[in-house]
Amino acid sequence: MRFFLAIFMMLVIDISYSWSTQQTPEIKAKQQSESIHSEKGNANDAKGEINKSVSPPAIMNNHDNPKPQENRNEGDDEGTEFWPSFYGYRLKITDTLLAIFTFGLFIATWFLYCATRDLVRGADDTAKRQLRAYLSVTPDFINSDCNIGSTIENHGLTPAYKITTESGYADILPHPLPLEFNFKEIIDRTSHTHILAPRQTLRATVIPRRIFSKDEIAAAIEGTKFRLYVFGAITYTDAFDKSHRTEYCRSIQGSPNLRKVIGFSGGKEGETDDVAFEITPQHNNAD
Repeated sequence: MRFFLAIFMMLVIDISYSWSTQQTPEIKAKQQSESIHSEKGNANDAKGEINKSVSPPAIMNNHDNPKPQENRNEGDDEGTEFWPSFYGYRLKITDTLLAIFTFGLFIATWFLYCATRDLVRGADDTAKRQLRAYLSVTPDFINSDCNIGSTIENHGLTPAYKITTESGYADILPHPLPLEFNFKEIIDRTSHTHILAPRQTLRATVIPRRIFSKDEIAAAIEGTKFRLYVFGAITYTDAFDKSHRTEYCRSIQGSPNLRKVIGFSGGKEGETDDVAFEITPQHNNAD
């Protein structure tokens, strides 16, 4: 918007300058007329001195004296170079137009500077968004103790620093979850000191915070009214020293494969990734 306004100002300035240059020949012609009148006046004065030395003075009629008419012409010529009087001040037309042109040029330059500055800032922000780190958390396996493993991956073009597992929680909850469900935040945090480079992955595990009953496990395996949920959040710092947060939440669909892992066999079947993790409508955000 500022760029188009600056272009409009430049067009107005160019038109006003062209108009002032068109008026200049008329003013020069008037100045030449003034100089001719002045030369005629000097010649008349010289003739008057000669006549005084040769003949006696004669009484001249007021109508024979051309000086008042010349003075009026000179006053008219001089008045065309100035604006009408304003509070006793008379401003010259050319000087006024030059001042307006200079001021308009300053305003146009200022708008161009602001537009260029905004473009540079926008390009810098765009470059940061394209280059910064983007971390995602994807739960992908479960073992006999209902510990749920996740993969943290950097999808950006620069490393991620100070990766912290801010919270993690696994629990059997009603399905579907209410939209206003309050996700519990775990106080303990695990900080990883190493750097997660672009396209690099990191393994993380979420442990249940309580022991599940057999009835809860059976309901989770069925997966109709209850499911096993895993949710949490991680924080990290990008290469531009800005902090970010990624929240995730998944539910495990009921299936026979889930029975093999967390069934009543005591968890002797080890672990499996042959289960379906479903994304929930809430608590899946990233900045």
